[in-house]
Amino acid sequence: MKNCNDILTRLSAYHDGELPADQQQEITAHLAVCSACQQTLADLQQTSAQLRQWSVTLSPLQQERIVQAYQQRRWQRTLRTALGLSAAAAVIAIIASLGWLNVLIPSSSKDVTTVAPSTWEMVAVARDDATTQASNPDQDVALWMVASLNEGGNSRE
Repeated sequence: MKNCNDILTRLSAYHDGELPADQQQEITAHLAVCSACQQTLADLQQTSAQLRQWSVTLSPLQQERIVQAYQQRRWQRTLRTALGLSAAAAVIAIIASLGWLNVLIPSSSKDVTTVAPSTWEMVAVARDDATTQASNPDQDVALWMVASLNEGGNSRE
């Protein structure tokens, strides 16, 4: 036989007739021997009887307020859904537009523009006899920087 805590968790469903037949029989058998669970079931039955006798009447104003609140919440849900769908449509339109622009732009304009290297970069990379003889002041400075970096010194030749 199950303990009282297990029975009490299902006692409301037992009272309402919502349990399968085997569980109904199990609880009926437990109730036959357990006075504490019998008292809990009696309290539950009494509460149910009192609730059935209790009636609530609403004034026309209260009824109208309830209807308005329901309609307002319904409108808010509709608006929220519409806004969500609109945002999704906007995202899809932007993605599609970007894809369409990618198709329309010719591939030659997609190439990265290359910039000619500066004098010191050319001197630092191309270390042959032609570049080591300075022909202009920029090359002279570039040769000095390269030589200084290679030798670890800072004097100008």
